[in-house]
Amino acid sequence: MMRNLFLVILCAAIAASVVGQSLLGITFPYGVPVQTNSGMTLTMGGAGSAVAGEHSVMLKNPANLGTIDRTVFSALFSVDMLRISDAGEHSNFLSFTPSQVSIGIPFGVAGTMGLSYDLRGDRSAFFRSKTVSGYADSILLGFAARGGLVSWQAGWGYDIMHFVNIGLSYERVYLDAEQTRLSTIYYQGVETDSRDSTLFAGWNNGVRAGVLVPVGKVKLAAAGEYFFTGDLETFSGVYPSSSNVPAANTYTDQKASLRLPPSLTLGISWDISPEWLAASDVNFGFWQASEFPDVLSQPGVATTTGFSLGAQYIPAPNLLMPRYWETIRYRAGIRYTELPGKGSHEYTLSLGAGFPLGKGFGILDLGLEIGRRESGLFKDYSEDMVRIVIGFNGGHKWASPVKGTY
Repeated sequence: MMRNLFLVILCAAIAASVVGQSLLGITFPYGVPVQTNSGMTLTMGGAGSAVAGEHSVMLKNPANLGTIDRTVFSALFSVDMLRISDAGEHSNFLSFTPSQVSIGIPFGVAGTMGLSYDLRGDRSAFFRSKTVSGYADSILLGFAARGGLVSWQAGWGYDIMHFVNIGLSYERVYLDAEQTRLSTIYYQGVETDSRDSTLFAGWNNGVRAGVLVPVGKVKLAAAGEYFFTGDLETFSGVYPSSSNVPAANTYTDQKASLRLPPSLTLGISWDISPEWLAASDVNFGFWQASEFPDVLSQPGVATTTGFSLGAQYIPAPNLLMPRYWETIRYRAGIRYTELPGKGSHEYTLSLGAGFPLGKGFGILDLGLEIGRRESGLFKDYSEDMVRIVIGFNGGHKWASPVKGTY
């Protein structure tokens, strides 16, 4: 009875005074899904599965590895600013997040190998409310969540006679998250607190495969992801008075099955001219094929869809002596994505540029993503997002054929 009463009070407190990051992050199975992008594709709205971009390595499509003929490195960091609006109340949140690190290494006729780490889901959230019940007496209620979903990949790509690029990768995905409900009671000068904490630790093995087919100035692509059933272990307990030892008869350790949803992305790109590139992706998430234990939130939809469209412009890509501003990659894009909650979605506008770091040394990507997240799970609830992204990209061709006569 007291547990149910606490949940009712806590939910009312969250609705009345939100202080923290996305509430949706704890209502979706593994948090708010994070787009897997390099600086280039993110500033093009997320479109890029059909773009042969070396610094995308295998993030959007493992077949992109087959287009890489030199060692390349890519990393992306973001500064995320979030404004939560709930029934007329507003709160702000700021975080700095490393999104991905990737490397691709060519091995000649054996193809190109790739390694990557990227963030897939974010459960970060913090809420608190202070309820005054009498003179000098009060109850402080709170909820905190951290962690999310991360992916480690090892992949291989190959160029088949310049006719088609293929790619395949093995993926190991980890869910590492913790959530805590806090209750602090002040009564006649005495403080009593307790923490009801749950730790999630799970993993999935998966495979990704993709193809990239050039047809004149157009490229067509398809990339899919499939997961096998893995394990999720949860540790729960109530910890009184700031103790690290759970109260008697409150600690539990349970194991369950975990399976992430498979997905499919279809893409097209068009090299309109040496100056202009356009690209578009359509993606699908098949949540009906996923498996999440009851300790996690359940997906509210069977299938999610998303759409992205972007373009890149380089003023003078072929001049021998261009001015610096004529070599900058100017980019823009839009994206719409359904989220795994009933009536939940987000849409964004991206603007950015890629700044060459000297001939052959790489690209510095700077971008701005502005968007909004809405959900049918909560009345009068929305999240306005501003993301500043910084991408570091480099590469070096260690060997090249020598041509000439003696």
